[in-house]
Amino acid sequence: MRLITTLSLGIAALACAGVPLYAQNIPAVAPAAGAPAAAPFAPAPAAGGATAPAPAAPTNAVASAEPKSTVTSNRIAVTVNDISISNFELEQRAAFAAAVSGYKPSAQDLARIRAEVLVRLEEEKIQLLEARRRKITVSPVEVNQRIEEFLKENNSSAEQLKTVLSGAGASIDTLRNQQIASIAWQKILQQEFQSEVVVTPTQIDDAMRRAVEGANKPQYRVSEIFLAVDRPEDDAKVNADIEDIENKLRTTGGQFRTFARQFSRNPSATAGGDIGWVYDGQLDPELNKVVSELKVGELGKPVRARGGWYLLGLQDRQEPLGTDVNVVQAPEPSGPPGTLPLVRLLLPIPPGTPQNLIDNTMKAAMQVRQAADSCEAIEKISQDPALKGSVFMKLGNPVLVDLHPELQKALAATKSGESAMPVLLDAGVEVFMRCDKRAPPPRTVFKPPTRQEIENRLFNEQIAALARRFMRDLKRETNIERESDNAVVDAALVR
Repeated sequence: MRLITTLSLGIAALACAGVPLYAQNIPAVAPAAGAPAAAPFAPAPAAGGATAPAPAAPTNAVASAEPKSTVTSNRIAVTVNDISISNFELEQRAAFAAAVSGYKPSAQDLARIRAEVLVRLEEEKIQLLEARRRKITVSPVEVNQRIEEFLKENNSSAEQLKTVLSGAGASIDTLRNQQIASIAWQKILQQEFQSEVVVTPTQIDDAMRRAVEGANKPQYRVSEIFLAVDRPEDDAKVNADIEDIENKLRTTGGQFRTFARQFSRNPSATAGGDIGWVYDGQLDPELNKVVSELKVGELGKPVRARGGWYLLGLQDRQEPLGTDVNVVQAPEPSGPPGTLPLVRLLLPIPPGTPQNLIDNTMKAAMQVRQAADSCEAIEKISQDPALKGSVFMKLGNPVLVDLHPELQKALAATKSGESAMPVLLDAGVEVFMRCDKRAPPPRTVFKPPTRQEIENRLFNEQIAALARRFMRDLKRETNIERESDNAVVDAALVR
């Protein structure tokens, strides 16, 4: 599968929304006990109101986050010193995580999500308590800037995310509070370690020398999802959690960067798991073995290494210095001249369908085209209940001149393994995809990193280690009381 899927049909895989922010100070962000009941889980509409056809006429494409929650929301789930986490807040965060993760969660998934977000909420409250002690605040401008960056990265609008979160029963305040804690934690780390984390010119020189030493080795741009194992007895549980994340990424079209932001425990989570470029042998041996065996765009299997469990993906690769990258082996022909192996997905449009529904069906077809990265993927997408009434066909190797002229034109603009732009014909909207083997991606030769890139990497490595240690220390000093009779916690902790 590809490491980062462009779009998950039915759920906008985003991480933020740009709506006006009220004045926020660190001491006042946690909901009080007895907060109003959370909205129940509900189907999450497709991003931007995009639609897909039903048997009779196009209708809204949805991905239901079932089963609906039946938890009483005004009870206390956890108390972190003097800050309470209510069921309301837990349900809001779980609904948000389910909405942005890019897949339709099952009952077991929801239990896991609640357990994960409960741990995250506890850590965030610890961060907020520490920020309050240090008199650190987060301004609306800072939160809005973070949100705007996320929206730009996801090429999406605030309205799209508002629609998705509303459909999932999540409040926008859930996201904003999450960002407040994240920004506050960054300020705490800067205040605590700015004098301790020093990247010296000698360290940079040594790293530059090692980078040049690795010039004759393959270079990898790696993304990670890291789940820490704080106690040896938690190893099996964390292993199960990361295997569950892997399964979702492989089977549901979820976005790697979204899962990294939601679940990864390393600072790279804020960048969607991107740790930058490393050369062969630079990572821990267990991690290096996984990366070295991946092709660009592939996802590895979970691996146990220093500190916990890792899930790695390969974004890009550079060949050793001196490699002749102009030698490219063309893929073998997939059929007789003038033919192509194709699959077809038809989104039917009955006669008399209003123009606005035709436009919506075309938008849904564009979503399918963006989400599908293989003929197998488009077949799986066609089975989604949101596309009930669609027609999927394997066409073999048809002669191209026998196809409709508009389809010929659309296919002429594609490369091997790509899908054509949707075409509106008499039967409805047609999406054709080529099943011939993709040409190998262009290869590039190693380019030595700059001093600034080296300095940033060394700084981030030091901060990551210090941040994990600091959080462990704060946890030991914090009184965390989980309500043993709370239905949410009981359900969430069953693994």
